[in-house]
Amino acid sequence: MDQKSQSIRLATFRSVMGKQCLQIFLNLNCGTEELTINSALKALEDHFLPKRNVVYERYVFNSCFQAPEEFIDYYVNRLRKLASSCQFGTLTGKMIRDRPVIGNQDKSTKARFLREKDFSLDKALDMCKSSEITNKQLKSIQKDEEQNNEEQNL
Repeated sequence: MDQKSQSIRLATFRSVMGKQCLQIFLNLNCGTEELTINSALKALEDHFLPKRNVVYERYVFNSCFQAPEEFIDYYVNRLRKLASSCQFGTLTGKMIRDRPVIGNQDKSTKARFLREKDFSLDKALDMCKSSEITNKQLKSIQKDEEQNNEEQNL
């Protein structure tokens, strides 16, 4: 199809888009002169894709904190999804990397982050994961010790 003329490509596109989409397309006032398949697609994208308020998207991103029992992997996935609409460009990785420093609930992990001069997102994730595992193990040890103390008191 990409080898055909613009008029054939546009006619084919209009014939496969469906009645409702065609009705919308005809009312978009994109002009019939110099109409190409690319300009038709752009007009439909402009109509159907929601307009984003980048300032608001960044506010939501910067307000995102890790939930108390949320694993770091899930938190970073949420951050990546939020960052996709923030238009950070080349700073996206650094912005995501910095959020666990700000949004992490564990103060000892936060202190470890602040001691580092320069670190990547991967290093931040490794630090958080090791902290999560350590905290889980400490809770398990504490629970076992409490059970042992209760048994000794009986």
